[in-house]
Amino acid sequence: MPIPSPWSLNPDSRRWLVPPAVRQALSRHPLAHELWPEALGYYRQAAGHAMQREAGEHEDHLLLYCVQGHGEVEWGAGREVRTGAIAGSGQTLPGSGESGDLFPGQKAAAPVSRRMTAGVTPAPDWHSEPVGPGTLVLLPAGVAHHYRSSAEQPWSLYWVHFAGSGADDFLAPLLQARSAAACQVGLGLVPDFQSLLALTKEGFVLPPLLHAANTLRALLTHAALLALRHQARRGRFDVWAVQAYMQAHLDEPLTLDQLADAFGFERFHFAKTYRRLTGRAPLTHFLHLKMERAARLLDGGELRVSEVARVLGYEDAHYFSRQFRRLMGVAPSEYRGMKRG
Repeated sequence: MPIPSPWSLNPDSRRWLVPPAVRQALSRHPLAHELWPEALGYYRQAAGHAMQREAGEHEDHLLLYCVQGHGEVEWGAGREVRTGAIAGSGQTLPGSGESGDLFPGQKAAAPVSRRMTAGVTPAPDWHSEPVGPGTLVLLPAGVAHHYRSSAEQPWSLYWVHFAGSGADDFLAPLLQARSAAACQVGLGLVPDFQSLLALTKEGFVLPPLLHAANTLRALLTHAALLALRHQARRGRFDVWAVQAYMQAHLDEPLTLDQLADAFGFERFHFAKTYRRLTGRAPLTHFLHLKMERAARLLDGGELRVSEVARVLGYEDAHYFSRQFRRLMGVAPSEYRGMKRG
């Protein structure tokens, strides 16, 4: 059962929870069982918004997406979280024993033993990150965490609790082996979250809920792509420049050493970094680009297979045909004869 924040909604904010019976139905449905939303919402200029969850009570995954203002998030590796005031802010974290503010199902926790204080370095087993416009925070199930909105510049954020048998596969590209993550993705996810939230207006009806489940899938894969692009732009390794270089040299038999030298990297470091950022080895990606180009040339119907091979830098047309069949599943001549569209 998700435990959303008990923050009092202002007129421009929204909170929506999927009832347990509906979640059960989604968990059994073939179009939703891998990933479905359990609760979602939007908080606009959420002054005083703060939340903490112990590892044992955080049973689903949580995505926070800040679009305005600032805040802070802190997470641990399954360590028990205790409650208390946010130092210097006048705010009390939910679960601190003020039962009148507890959301239904939320337990009051133990007395305060730890304070979440801006500018104070967390304990070694905790990690703290600032949150601002374009920050996406991912807090997987079982990870204890605190987060709070800035008192001076309160954040506006979208959020969604989600679960599913395939959730880990959607989390992996964003987490990159970390227990939780706060990454920059820019504001390109706003339409995705707006589409997801719009579906809640149709009530607890199965067709829009199935669409919401699959909208969430698209949102998470889009988030992973945006995070990758932002990471590539910030780093010295420009993956988009490498891919542009590959596209410009599809008529050549590039080697790993040539690619690495062109961008000033040692070959092993180049290959490892490229695979980390794209999920593919550089020469494997280069070969795929060649075969995609070959497919377009074959679709044109004007060049013979041997001529397509030469355009892509292959002196041996038979070798080209074997490579094409290995990647595309059919020989070049068969591909040309396929009826499409």
